[in-house]
Amino acid sequence: MRISKIIKSKWINASIILKRLAKVYLRIVYSCDIPIGLKIGNNVYFAHNALGVVIHRGVIIKDNVKIFQNVTIGTNLGEDDEMLAPVIGNNVIICAGAKIIGHIEIGDNVIIGAGAVVLKNVDSDVIVAGNPAKVIKKR
Repeated sequence: MRISKIIKSKWINASIILKRLAKVYLRIVYSCDIPIGLKIGNNVYFAHNALGVVIHRGVIIKDNVKIFQNVTIGTNLGEDDEMLAPVIGNNVIICAGAKIIGHIEIGDNVIIGAGAVVLKNVDSDVIVAGNPAKVIKKR
């Protein structure tokens, strides 16, 4: 079963016990921490079975997003408010080891390079990389 189907499953979200079991299943089998009921769009793909992926419960991921292994998407240290989590646009590719932290928005058609640390908003149609992430090419 695709991980995105588990996360979006209405019958799992309807039960607290099933929600907790699904979270434990994802943690043990896939070594990832992705909240059940996360707001994700259509065709969100977790490469390598989401190995090592950690996502905050307030994150919004739109359509056609591809997330590779060991990606972290979350809030700043000490900020646990769901309103302060990142929003990932449509048609985004997040490469291995990237970190997207804080109340930021990633535009549409963006590629985030491997190991990038994104701390500020990213405009649409660009490629970013580095620590901190900078635009390296406009698409």
